[in-house]
Amino acid sequence: MAVWADFYPRVMPYVLGCPSPTVDAALIDAAREFCTKAKTWVVERTLTIPAVQNLHDFPLLTGEELVKVARYTVNGKDHDKIMDVADLPTDWQINTPTTEALYQKSATEFLIFPAPALTDVVVFTLYLQPALDGTGVDDATFNEHGKAIAQGARAELQRMPRQPWTDLNQASIDGLQFVQATHYAANKDFLRMKEHRVKKAGL
Repeated sequence: MAVWADFYPRVMPYVLGCPSPTVDAALIDAAREFCTKAKTWVVERTLTIPAVQNLHDFPLLTGEELVKVARYTVNGKDHDKIMDVADLPTDWQINTPTTEALYQKSATEFLIFPAPALTDVVVFTLYLQPALDGTGVDDATFNEHGKAIAQGARAELQRMPRQPWTDLNQASIDGLQFVQATHYAANKDFLRMKEHRVKKAGL
């Protein structure tokens, strides 16, 4: 886990005099935007069904927020049908849905149908972002995209009015680079597949 202080060498020299808590807040904003759009923070988490009930909590740690459920397995059986709780039939509590799916109630709670039995093992693949009180991001995101997140934080800080570190010109540069890096990370797999198809076609 990389904490916000790990980003400081890429931020502090560009915003001299900016207090650390202000830098941390900008890093949280930039990291949340990056992780939401690019979906680079991915984890696999296991939950053993703790009780015979419909509603369960996602296996999240302190400082994490769910962006999206990518897929899940129940006792090794793979599923990728993820729906909103609003898609449940109105009589679902009487007539249990037979379609195998996970229904997301909120960023922290879900229902699965058919309902898993007590002690069934559910394994999730989750995309995450730091919570508003988060202390950092996963190592993979930091190692590959730390520069971009730092640029996003710098742009936000440099746009602050009437501060010693205000620099609208540099904010435009850093902001553009952050947007470009986010877009590239979000579409990297697609671009690689496209490049592979072009090479395979001999073009």
